[in-house]
Amino acid sequence: MAVPLIGVTKMNEIKPGNIVQLESGGPRMTVSAVYRNPDGVPTAYCAWFDGNKAQQKSFPITLLKHAEE
Repeated sequence: MAVPLIGVTKMNEIKPGNIVQLESGGPRMTVSAVYRNPDGVPTAYCAWFDGNKAQQKSFPITLLKHAEE
């Protein structure tokens, strides 16, 4: 029995340059890169501003959604 690869569908949908948010809400973030982390989890490296301070962090893509315009 094949094991489904969690996040593969979203990995094809979320691409660098996309504006995303966490599924639970939060700031709009720009995706800089999409990759598999060392554990094989599809991950997006995102950047956003907190006031005037630039922030960057990686998130599993299963936690992200496209931000609404």
